[in-house]
Amino acid sequence: MMDGGCRVTVEPGPCKMTTVITATMDDDMNVVFEVQTECESVRALVDSLPPLSPYEEIERTYSDSEIYKAASLAIKHLACPVPCAMVKAAEAASGLGIKRDVNLVIE
Repeated sequence: MMDGGCRVTVEPGPCKMTTVITATMDDDMNVVFEVQTECESVRALVDSLPPLSPYEEIERTYSDSEIYKAASLAIKHLACPVPCAMVKAAEAASGLGIKRDVNLVIE
């Protein structure tokens, strides 16, 4: 992955619509997302977001997060893990978080 960037692959479960999120920093130190997915809702989420300041975004609450606010309009399934993955990608792309896997095991 390029310097200052992060790629996160999300295998969400029953919908089987794998999503690959790429977060990079632009010249203004804002995070920009690109996505590869078959999910129209996730594409709508990413398309609705402007470049975001990762420093501001990771300090917000769920209800104030630009990512989660946009997700609440675009994604109909509350358990979708993509918004969380986007926050993690923003943290890692900006150097504010460690690139470390997250795992959910449903039994």
